[in-house]
Amino acid sequence: MGICVGSTVQVALLLAPALVVISYLMGHPMNLVLTNPLELIAIVGAVLAVNAIASDGETTWFEGVLLVSVYCLFGLAFFFANRKSGSQKILRSDYGFVGWERLRDCR
Repeated sequence: MGICVGSTVQVALLLAPALVVISYLMGHPMNLVLTNPLELIAIVGAVLAVNAIASDGETTWFEGVLLVSVYCLFGLAFFFANRKSGSQKILRSDYGFVGWERLRDCR
């Protein structure tokens, strides 16, 4: 289990800064600032869940189901948190997708 978690950490430590640099080169700057408290809660929750599952050195199918359940709960939390944050903003207007607000206005 240590190898799986260790390699995941190595990929995350290399990939996150690389994506920031690549985003600046592509002209769409991205940073690693967590502005929504839910993002920080999700990271801490994922770390705690993996730590609890991997601490004994073996996994079962039920622990896998628990990890998938945590993933689904985070997805629902982000879905509803973004929905309640006010009016729906235009999504990816740079790429041609006008978002739900504009689609509703076109009718």
